[in-house]
Amino acid sequence: MATLGIGLVWAVWHLPLFQLPSAGIYYDKPFWGLALSTVLLSVLLTWIYNRSGSSLLAVMIMHASFNWAHYVFPALESDAGGLACFAFLIAACGAVLWASGPSLGRRQA
Repeated sequence: MATLGIGLVWAVWHLPLFQLPSAGIYYDKPFWGLALSTVLLSVLLTWIYNRSGSSLLAVMIMHASFNWAHYVFPALESDAGGLACFAFLIAACGAVLWASGPSLGRRQA
C-alpha cells in the first residue's frame, strides 16, 4: 500500500507543471495520465529497489531511463503512444506482481 501512496504523492508533486506553459510535456494535458503512470511506475521502482538490495542508484537509473524515453521516442506524446506506454506499464506491473506477489520482492529479515 505504501507504494501506491508514494505514486500518488509523486503525481501531486508534478501537479504545478500542468500550469506552466514552459513545461511542454505536461502543460495543458490531462493530469490523470501522469497520475496513472507514476502509480504504476512506483510499483516497478519499488520492486527494483527491493530486488537490488535497496540500491537507490538502480532506482535512479530506472527513473532517468523512463524520463529519457519520452525525449528519445517523441511518439510517446501521441495518444496512441501514451496508451502503448500505459499498456507496457500495466503488463510490467502485472508480471512483477505475478512473480513476486504483493511484497514486491521484499526479502523477509
